[in-house]
Amino acid sequence: MTSVLPLDVLCNCLACCSLSERLRCAVASRRWQEAVLEPCLWGSLTPDPEDLLFLNVLLDRFGPSIRCLKITGHGPNRLGSSALSFPQLAKCIHLESLSLSGFRGRDLENFCQSRCQMPALRSLVIECDPYFNLGSFSHNTGAHMASLPISWLACFPNLERLVCDYLKVEASDTEAEACDAETTDSEDEVVWLDHNADLPDASRAASFGSAASADAVDAGGDGPEAEHVEGAEASLPRRTMSTLELPIGALSPHREYREHREQREPRKESQKVQSSEPEQPQLKKLRDLSFVAVVRGSGSTWHSSHCRCDLSVLAHLAPGLEHLFVRGPSVALGRMSRRPGQRIEGLIRVSRHFCSTGLRDLLAVGYLLPSLRSLKVEVAKDDTGHSWDSSGSLLTVPAASAASSRPLHASHLALLLGVHDRPFLLSVGASDVLASKLRRTGNAAASPASVSAFHSFAVAEQHLPLLQCLQKFLEQKDQKESKDLQQEFEVDIVEAA
Repeated sequence: MTSVLPLDVLCNCLACCSLSERLRCAVASRRWQEAVLEPCLWGSLTPDPEDLLFLNVLLDRFGPSIRCLKITGHGPNRLGSSALSFPQLAKCIHLESLSLSGFRGRDLENFCQSRCQMPALRSLVIECDPYFNLGSFSHNTGAHMASLPISWLACFPNLERLVCDYLKVEASDTEAEACDAETTDSEDEVVWLDHNADLPDASRAASFGSAASADAVDAGGDGPEAEHVEGAEASLPRRTMSTLELPIGALSPHREYREHREQREPRKESQKVQSSEPEQPQLKKLRDLSFVAVVRGSGSTWHSSHCRCDLSVLAHLAPGLEHLFVRGPSVALGRMSRRPGQRIEGLIRVSRHFCSTGLRDLLAVGYLLPSLRSLKVEVAKDDTGHSWDSSGSLLTVPAASAASSRPLHASHLALLLGVHDRPFLLSVGASDVLASKLRRTGNAAASPASVSAFHSFAVAEQHLPLLQCLQKFLEQKDQKESKDLQQEFEVDIVEAA
């Protein structure tokens, strides 16, 4: 009966069968075996965890035909065990999409020990079992369980989409490791930063408050509008800014500063040999990234310099990134203890609030990633001001800005994120209070008072990308109208956290 059926009909029947059923059909007759061996049948492969025992044999036989591979492992058939290794997947020389889920313990670390080139891969998804543990007095980030080494990504030079949890920066991978050093040994390793700081991009950074005021005076002359500007600036709270020290490691991701430093103080050949380290791989074709945080060292403390959303690392890893999704870690609710009477919903709410992404880490994201078009944050919080004083937040629009000075050609929130020069979509999960702030600042136009507040915050917090973003904005000669930019900048509140 099967001998008279067309081969494509048999292949369509086998496409609905599991791998074990296909292998049983292969020994039924020669006709079925011929259908099983058809390359079109193995273009997309989704094996069950039990099929990992003989998956190596299938990859040897049908590896060149596989284009899409999705593997989920658990129990004794985990991905990091001897059942499957990365060199076995490298047999799929034409593989374009790879999805691996079910890593736990040290499985991912063991899986990334071996390396081989896969130039055809375009999409990579790495999913781990729940790993974040939040206790009453401490927490465990689970970085040792869900960290993907950045150096391992060099195996995929043409990668366009990446989904993972933690991106681990090793000491030999990137120059940004110097950001962890809080002190320096010599005075040459310190940059003095104040309102007239020497920036890498220009010989002198002008005072943003005076520049904004001069712009308003030019528009209104010596009339009452200029007097209103001076009165508005005088009404703003003034902080005495002392001279600050900025470690040179914070400037290392910027190529302009490295060139400026090399011209100012050339290093000796012996020092170059001693400090020569492999450079961090660059994924120039990566356009879509979904991740949790960047990890340095053990990464045991959440939202610290060793485990946070470090955009400077992403700027070097994927300079052409267009879509960024900052997720929260996968919380292991089964390992967390609950107070008497506490429901599981309350435990999830507390965990999401603790693991939320601070707005401070997202400042000037458009300056660090010039091609970015959309930013999605699973849960966000406003950490740019004091918890007891909401007026100190950067999301607070100055009350006198709309009436006393000419608005600038950018949205308040768009300028803060550095995306005022492009169409942009911001999707945020936030509380009701933060959602109202985001909507208000997304629709309000920036003012000289806003720019002055941004500049004061950047100097106080030693935030060099925000300073350079503000300088670039004020130096622009041809700017679009503010109403057009407000239409191109869209804020979407996707959920209430």
